[in-house]
Amino acid sequence: PSRTPVGGGSGLIAFSTSRHGNFEVYVMDSDGRNLRRITDYNTYNALPIWSPDGQQIAFTTDRDGEDEIYIVNVEDGATRRLTNNATRDQEPAWSPNGSTIAFQTNRDGNNEVYLINADGNNPRNISNAPRSEEGFPVWSPDGSRIAFSSNRDGLQDIYIMMADGSGVQRVTTDSSGTTADWSPDGQRILFFSNIDGDYELFSIGVDGSNLYKLTDNEGIDDLGGSYSPDGSYIAFHSNRSGNDDIWIMNVDGSNPTQLTDDGGVDYFPDWGR
Repeated sequence: PSRTPVGGGSGLIAFSTSRHGNFEVYVMDSDGRNLRRITDYNTYNALPIWSPDGQQIAFTTDRDGEDEIYIVNVEDGATRRLTNNATRDQEPAWSPNGSTIAFQTNRDGNNEVYLINADGNNPRNISNAPRSEEGFPVWSPDGSRIAFSSNRDGLQDIYIMMADGSGVQRVTTDSSGTTADWSPDGQRILFFSNIDGDYELFSIGVDGSNLYKLTDNEGIDDLGGSYSPDGSYIAFHSNRSGNDDIWIMNVDGSNPTQLTDDGGVDYFPDWGR
């Protein structure tokens, strides 16, 4: 019988690596085995996000001179351009039903959260905060809400809004936090912050309660987290080994385990659902 993947779901983790000089998108099994290169273009290719069906990966690339979002088929490497704008479009996040991608763009002068149909049509601003910087969107598991980072009230914090941009609610206060993921059960938001000097991972209830510090390593950066499909693990990147590599840990922060070990920078993993 086939083995059950660590963390459930597809058992695949996508991440970016500079092991060949420039950043490329790779995937591997959730135990670190069966490493496979997905992109092969001598530019910056990073911040991969799985499609809900596990067949495609959206990512940020500057192959056309500025940051744009592209989509690649995992099976055959066929690639298409999603955004086409003379400014920066980055940090994609796929809606749970696969129809829409949220992303960060500065096409209005400041960074805002936009939505775009998965076919590249109908880009629209949903954060609409021209006096602040908005970004790093992540979807709730049911697709009804989006968590994001914003400095609209001063220090960067975590906020939640409805998927149409209405009903904005502040989740953290003076956290210097950057959103990373929404837990599969819909109850918690994972984020990272350098409020204490180095980057650490935290989780918090969607109502702002029960803040937990998941990593606590002075002088070490732990960031860029992604929940496993079953919610029992978190993938993240850390320089605790002396190099930026991909690790996983239990959802409570215990039992960190290193998955990659190479001379390049491995960062921002996304665990396929």
